[in-house]
Amino acid sequence: ELAAQSFGVVIGIFVVVGLGMFLIPVVPGIPVYVTAGIMLAARGQSDPSVGFWGGVVIGVIVGFAVKLLAVYCQQEIIGRFLGTSVAIRRTVGVDQVPTRAIEQILIQPGLSLAKVGVLCGGPDWPVSVLTGILRLPPLQMQLGTLPCIFLVMPAVLSGAFLLRASEQGAWGPLTGVMAMLVSISQSGAALYAVHSFQKVASENYDELAKPRPEHADVVALTQKMKLQEDTYKEITTWGNLPPIPQLLLGSAATILMVDCFAGAMFSSVCWLPFDLGPPELANTSKSKIDDPIERGGLGGDPLNIVRGPGWMVLGAFATGLVL
Repeated sequence: ELAAQSFGVVIGIFVVVGLGMFLIPVVPGIPVYVTAGIMLAARGQSDPSVGFWGGVVIGVIVGFAVKLLAVYCQQEIIGRFLGTSVAIRRTVGVDQVPTRAIEQILIQPGLSLAKVGVLCGGPDWPVSVLTGILRLPPLQMQLGTLPCIFLVMPAVLSGAFLLRASEQGAWGPLTGVMAMLVSISQSGAALYAVHSFQKVASENYDELAKPRPEHADVVALTQKMKLQEDTYKEITTWGNLPPIPQLLLGSAATILMVDCFAGAMFSSVCWLPFDLGPPELANTSKSKIDDPIERGGLGGDPLNIVRGPGWMVLGAFATGLVL
């Protein structure tokens, strides 16, 4: 499918999806970089004028550009403009000692080794968002993030080599080696960042742990949410549930477990065989919906894949979900 799209379209899709992934607090950068290697190397491989290695180079450039763009968006849009939100500041953890230690490093003038280490090895949440809340200069933050190119390159190469891991030659071993380099580089950067702000936290713990008036609303929200979580845990503890909810939950769990077992163990009875074949042969698959059932198809009706007992399995599954 990628070969049918222009390089510009493929790059555009990656930028939109990659940037969206970066803006999600729990998503790290590695999946974005690996995806850049897979998508753009594959597209380059299908274009003789670009080639596999040309696609890899483009993947590194675009992956790094998306990283810098994400840092800017997190700083200027989320941190600077949305940083007044109590929820955003609580997510960043402005009232927590580790975040305040990161703050101490970031507000220092210039670009110290610790500051660059935190910008490159620390998580985008809270680091990049915190730079916006602190109103730090975007250009300096971008310059401090430039060494991330050395984290992007092995991850993009790892994704690109995955495309050719099944080929003969050194591609298989190279894929393993590159995956190891990704692990070492990412872990090393993260460990140095943690070491940097943990050192500041341990040396200034008493000062950093003091309550700050400007964080009173964040502390209040944290306490409120903790109360809600504790209340939820208390009322949903199995021993505290009334008999009827216990019966419904127990029945639903039992039905779903038995149903999944039955659907898998008796698949030949519940489902009609239908073989799509390997993904690379999708256009000439062994089975087609419009083929007669005796030839491995579904007679033109996708629902024919479900045999009589299969409807019972699906009905039981739906019952378990409703309960």
